Amino acid sequence: MVEEAHVRPVAKRAGHDLSGYAGARPVRIGHGAFDQRQNDVFGAVLETILLHTRRSDRLPLRLWPIVKSQAECATAVWREPDQAIWEARGKPQHYVSSKLMGWVALYRAARLAGIRCDTDLIATWRDTADEIKADILEHGVDKRGLLRRHYDTDALDASTLLPAIFGSCPQMTNGSGPACSPSPTS
Repeated sequence: MVEEAHVRPVAKRAGHDLSGYAGARPVRIGHGAFDQRQNDVFGAVLETILLHTRRSDRLPLRLWPIVKSQAECATAVWREPDQAIWEARGKPQHYVSSKLMGWVALYRAARLAGIRCDTDLIATWRDTADEIKADILEHGVDKRGLLRRHYDTDALDASTLLPAIFGSCPQMTNGSGPACSPSPTS
């Protein structure tokens, strides 16, 4: 993770004399997301490492510390709200896409621990993945059985499909409706 001392915010300002896409004004200069939390990134990193190791079914020793640190970070932050993949302005929310990617992170970490035959970490990370899934089932599914954008709305969001793109997603309906995607063991 980036040390706070190394983060230099870009001064944010509006370019009123500029026009953006389709004439949008004002154009914002700078990046307001420099200090936002995005809890979904750990899933993407661990998915990439798993893809790297899948053909040989071996995990290079140099990658193991990265796996552990990413899994530890995902474990530490999954309960916290964030701005998610969209870098949403406003207060952080419990975005379902971030929770799903936290699930991907811990499930992938468990599979990577399996390559190393680390049964303690397999169990720990799978238990956390199961806890995330239970949280999503309790708070992230609307009355229709659809994944919502975040826990405080019934609005839908395409970002909840990201784990399915990775080829795995917890079956969010527990068999009472359509599955999100194939089994996480695929």
